[in-house]
This record gives sequence, C-alpha cells and structure tokens, in this order.
Amino acid sequence: MVNWMSITTRNNIALFLIKIKISISKQGIEWVPRIFDGILELEINLKEAVNILQNLTPADYYRGTSPDFNGDGTMIWEFIYEMDSEKQNIPIYIKLKFQNDKCKVLSFHRSRKPYFLPYKD
Repeated sequence: MVNWMSITTRNNIALFLIKIKISISKQGIEWVPRIFDGILELEINLKEAVNILQNLTPADYYRGTSPDFNGDGTMIWEFIYEMDSEKQNIPIYIKLKFQNDKCKVLSFHRSRKPYFLPYKD
C-alpha cells in the first residue's frame, strides 16, 4: 500500500491551490447546492466563503487526493480551515475538486470529527 503522505507533498497542494484560486478569479465557483446549509450554519455569506477558499494554504490540507465516488475521473482534495470567531476557532471542513477548468465545492461546513493537519506548523 502506498503512503498518501509520500504522494501529496506540500508543493502538490500549493499547485492545486494556485489552480483553484486562478479558477475562482476567472471562471468563478460551482457550488454543490447541499453546501448552502453548512454556510448558513456557520453564519457567513458567500463572499466570506469565497474569501476562505482564496485564503487556503497547504497548512490547511487535511487529506487527499482521492477519486470522486461519482466515477468521473476527478480527484477530491479535503481541507480544514480554522475560522477565527469571537469565542473560539471554528474548524470548517472543505471538500474541493477541479472539474472542467472550474473550482467545484462539494462540502463546506463545520467539521464535527477529530482531525489532523499534516502540514500545520
């Protein structure tokens, strides 16, 4: 079995995030409708959600890549962004992929599971 950490390097993550950020600025974002409940629960708006996506770094990397279960040949990347709130840091689980030259957001909600960020300093 191949160790996923040996494949998904900090540089690979950085390149993926650059590609996503360029896509956001040029083509916008495709939001899967189910994510809107998570954004509402976080009490943020879409502009703030986009800002979070644009501020992702390799330190926010959680896991991946893994194939999308829909069988379209695309790869899924998962991140946990720790949003500062007045009372605490709120971990936001974000699942992304790049499809048809566009950033597609598959999940965006409060993380409810324990997590480890392998590149967090």
